[in-house]
Amino acid sequence: MKTKNEKLQSMNGKLHSENKQSPDLVSTLHESEEMFRLLFINSKDPIILIDKYALLDCNEATLQLLKCKDLKKILNTNIFNLSPEYQPDGKKSNKKAKEMINFAFKNGYNRFEWLNKDFDNNEFYIDVALTSIPYKGKTILFSVWHDISKQKEDENAFLQSEQKYKELFNQAADGILVIVGMGEIVNVNDSLLKLLGYIKEELIGSNIAVLFEKEELSNQPLRYDLVKKGDMVIRERNIIRKDGVKIPVEMNTKIISDGRIQALIRDISKRKETENELKKSRELLEKAETIAGLGRFIYNISSDIWESSSVLNMILGINDSYKKDFSSWMNIIHPDFQNEMENYFLNNILRDKELFDRIYKIVRINDKQERWVHGLGEIEYDSKNNPVRVLGTIQDITQIKETELALKESGEKYKSIFYNSPLGIMHYDKYGVITDCNQHFIDIIGSSKEKLVGLNMIKNLNNSKIIKCVKQSLKTGASYYEDWYFSVTAEKKTYVRIIFKRIKNTKNETISGICLVEDITEKNKAKQALTESEEKFRLLFESANDSIFLIKNYTFIDCNNKTLEIFGCKRKDIIGKQPYFFSPEFQPNGKPSKEEAIKRINSAIKGKTSTYEWVHTRLDGTPFYTEVSLNTLKIGNETIIQAIVRDVTLRKNAMEKLRLSEDKFSKIFDSTPDGIILTDFHTGKIHDLNKGYTQISGYTREESLGKSTTELNFWVNIQDRDNYMNRVINGKVRNFEFNARKKSGEIITVLISADIIRIEKDPYILAIFRNITERKIAEQKLIASEEKFRNIFNSTSNLIVISNTDGIIINVNEAILEISGLKSNQITGQNILTLVSEDYREEISRRINRLIKGEELSMFEIEAYDKNKELFQLEVHSKLIDYENEKAILIVARNINDRKVLERKLINTVIETEEKERQRLASDLHDEVGPLLSSLKMYINILSTNKEEEKGKYIIEQLKILVEESIHNIREVSSALNPYLLNKFGLKTAIESFFDKSKSIISVQFTTNIENKRFISNVEAVYYRIIKEMFNNTIKHANADKVEINLIYQNQNLFLEYSDNGVGFILEEHFSNKKRGMGIQNILNRIKTIDGKYSFQNKKKKGFNFELVTKCTIIDTNI
Repeated sequence: MKTKNEKLQSMNGKLHSENKQSPDLVSTLHESEEMFRLLFINSKDPIILIDKYALLDCNEATLQLLKCKDLKKILNTNIFNLSPEYQPDGKKSNKKAKEMINFAFKNGYNRFEWLNKDFDNNEFYIDVALTSIPYKGKTILFSVWHDISKQKEDENAFLQSEQKYKELFNQAADGILVIVGMGEIVNVNDSLLKLLGYIKEELIGSNIAVLFEKEELSNQPLRYDLVKKGDMVIRERNIIRKDGVKIPVEMNTKIISDGRIQALIRDISKRKETENELKKSRELLEKAETIAGLGRFIYNISSDIWESSSVLNMILGINDSYKKDFSSWMNIIHPDFQNEMENYFLNNILRDKELFDRIYKIVRINDKQERWVHGLGEIEYDSKNNPVRVLGTIQDITQIKETELALKESGEKYKSIFYNSPLGIMHYDKYGVITDCNQHFIDIIGSSKEKLVGLNMIKNLNNSKIIKCVKQSLKTGASYYEDWYFSVTAEKKTYVRIIFKRIKNTKNETISGICLVEDITEKNKAKQALTESEEKFRLLFESANDSIFLIKNYTFIDCNNKTLEIFGCKRKDIIGKQPYFFSPEFQPNGKPSKEEAIKRINSAIKGKTSTYEWVHTRLDGTPFYTEVSLNTLKIGNETIIQAIVRDVTLRKNAMEKLRLSEDKFSKIFDSTPDGIILTDFHTGKIHDLNKGYTQISGYTREESLGKSTTELNFWVNIQDRDNYMNRVINGKVRNFEFNARKKSGEIITVLISADIIRIEKDPYILAIFRNITERKIAEQKLIASEEKFRNIFNSTSNLIVISNTDGIIINVNEAILEISGLKSNQITGQNILTLVSEDYREEISRRINRLIKGEELSMFEIEAYDKNKELFQLEVHSKLIDYENEKAILIVARNINDRKVLERKLINTVIETEEKERQRLASDLHDEVGPLLSSLKMYINILSTNKEEEKGKYIIEQLKILVEESIHNIREVSSALNPYLLNKFGLKTAIESFFDKSKSIISVQFTTNIENKRFISNVEAVYYRIIKEMFNNTIKHANADKVEINLIYQNQNLFLEYSDNGVGFILEEHFSNKKRGMGIQNILNRIKTIDGKYSFQNKKKKGFNFELVTKCTIIDTNI
């Protein structure tokens, strides 16, 4: 730990020196490190640091729990070595430990129960919390243990008590049912089944609501919230038997230890009947007393205690908890009457034994109102004629007394009110004629008393609504008018509120009326303004980007839409809930959320506005960090708490990252090649800069600090700086390009991005420069290059296609559009295979795959469709390129239709000439050289008669041999130049004759159906020479022992398939060898002359296969 502290202190010092603008962050880091060190050392709970699976460090509490005296014994050991071999679930400890640790590394946190063992091999249970933390550039686990052995013992004891509970459950005389969730019945005892008339199976799985009427639950809902909070809820309810009969019950509901809810239900039918009878009697008495305002009392003289009825309590303003003795009764009496009443009671009542009969004044205890009462009573005496108690009544006669006083004062008061009232007052008779009015009425109307008195409102007013109100008041007793009023006597417009009242005499006859008039012009304006203000508040409330709650009596009464979004719920999930409902049980500081929430709300009620951080939970239980602001709102006489909740999870994460990123920022600031400067927003003075800026500008740090870029003559065009500053003021600047002047005078092109930041509330501009001079030059060159490319691309007669690696066409040139007759948007986006003949699509797909793999391909000839849907031949070159930052395929094709026609004519001419020359040469050899050699043989035979026998014979024999070989060779040459059998008998005979001579060399299987069919000589010659060339290649290069040849004529097509089982070869590699490639090239040239279509299927070490098909017809050899 000492080493760790030293490193942290060193790091803090470095951060302090490099980040002078962040003293609070450095201080916080010091405090955080000190708190961690104290927590680790002084924690009563074992704390372990784990690196992978090894114990890296632990505190003293860990050693004590493990009964280990030496830390060295457990350092760097596998953590699962401190466990028995198996865990209670049967899994091996080492395997399960790795699973738990890996989960914590992956998810950042894991918590579970674990069976451990100490150094005495005693097993004990612990609760383990694993948290991943950064440590020395890597991630380790911070583990906290809690010894829960005692908890486990308690769990076993609980299981035993559970059995006892079940026995009591079924034997209880009261009904018991157990529910879960929102009322699902999971158990019920026999007593309740008997009470309700159900069998157990009918109730299990049902909701408890089936036992009550809907109106019952609506008026008195089941309080799951209170029960789940831990309260015991006792309610009297009416439960419904199976036969529909209502039974009054007392329902005692609480949550039990396993989280389920238990309800004890007791039949109180008989008790309710008794209570109802008693209640009726009391109600009759209390009703009579209430009507009369008469309260009862009994005063016990010896004990000095008096009792009172509920009506008397109401009269005196006390409750049952009020101390009731003579002294407290005197405290209720008005100070002006206390001495008088004390003397009266002691002398007149107790001494002289008079009846209690007195009118006096009291001061109510609860509201301090002064009330007049009339007390009556009599004394009970014991056998010795000593007073025992006083029984009596006290009646509230305040109204009577006040009426008497009011009658005396009403005349004066009315005059005072009439003449001094802020309201306008006007009298009118039963005909609607104004008889009197006060000055305020005159002022409101804007007239004079002379004009108003005598005015008949029903006849002379032009306001039909007021006329109606006057008539209605005289008829029904009252009416109301609120609107604009135009005075007929003064032409004044006033917004008024008028109340008309009828006046009757003692005979209940209407004699006159009175009206009160209030000028509410300003109030009306204020009301309209208030309405607009409320609309604005509601708009702000609902459109706010933060969650807003309104709390009354510790309960949510309203929230905005953002609240529903943040908390992931509906309005019904919030309204009526307590503020701590959406919080975990404890806050990060370890304090219970409920207590903290109530404490802060109470503080807000007292008028203290506060802002603090809080951990909330969404409806699905997901925790998140918030910033909460509490303040009070006064709405009428009610105090409403407004809570503004802002989700600051991202900010919290950012602050955590800030601690780690400060050092990175400092390094990036100094090491980035871009120039960075920090300037004062108001003065433009450079406050800080990095090395990149000195390299770009040419000015040193000392030359730049304290000066503005304008003073350094950095801006070539001062208008650029004005435009730049306007953008800064209006918001952030991104990639603003301008010309700048270096210290040397060199003009460079610069790209700048800037933001306004605040350091200790002062605005600064953080700007990043990049020298893009070379890039601008390169861009200009690129534009020129692209222009050249585009000119070539669209002006060349070659067909150019660019496709992606999936074969989808990206771009084509004008030549493609011209020959296809299509527009660009009709081709781009299509697959390139749609442009070529079906016969070549498979081969093209293979070539695309080979290009993607990086292979280089040779030229390839294909057939494509033109705008008339006719095939034409193309010579295709393809290459893998980079196009718009992605791999693409460049295809350049040349129309070789005309060349092919010319080639065919040329090759046919050459072949025909060659064949004719061969025929001539063969004929000459056969007709001229042959006879000569035959004659020579004949003459040599004659020489056999030579007299020198021995010598003659030897010479003659040698001559014969030479001549025979010459004749044979000449015939072979003749046959090769112009195969006699091919010309005479056709393909089948010529091929079979050729392979008869090779049977001893290699196994040859020849299959055909052409028999004696003949074709044009060019076709027969090409097929015959291709087969010979293929066979010669097999003999020379393939190292094969088997050749198969199929020659089939079908549907006017001549099919040839040639294959061997040799080593095979790659066609492109064969072409690259000029000597070896001549034979294949000759074959391809011959195929072109007959418009044949061919394919090679060959791979190294997998044999060779060649296919050829030519459209041709059988010729009649008899012509």
